[in-house]
Amino acid sequence: MAKTIEELKKELGVRERQLATLVKRRNALLKRLAVVDREISRLTGETTSAGKTSKKKKSAKRAKSARKAKSTRKRRARKTLAEVMVKVLTKSEEPMRVKDIAAAARKAGYRSASKDFYGIVAMTIRDESRFQRVGRGLYKLA
Repeated sequence: MAKTIEELKKELGVRERQLATLVKRRNALLKRLAVVDREISRLTGETTSAGKTSKKKKSAKRAKSARKAKSTRKRRARKTLAEVMVKVLTKSEEPMRVKDIAAAARKAGYRSASKDFYGIVAMTIRDESRFQRVGRGLYKLA
């Protein structure tokens, strides 16, 4: 089925808008890449031509940065959400609501980037055998 001239013009307009959007995205990514290249150059002390360096230089840089990272970075063991929740419920004398457990876990230092932290806490309470439902919305340690 052949398209009319109006349909072709409409499709051409749509594709031109899509192209303009993609070009903007590419330019933004190129700017971000340039920032990363400058940071790499600053850290290594060498200039890169569009991010290209020789393989020998790359492996030497990786080895040096790996040694540096191991010597300076100390990782702390993180507690699981369930462990933090057990600690919170141990301190509480009465059963707690999920909302209060989530707030107390955050206050105790548990970090989560989740937008639905309440849902994660609720799911953990439901799935873990360490927690017991006492009433509607109330939980305590089993």
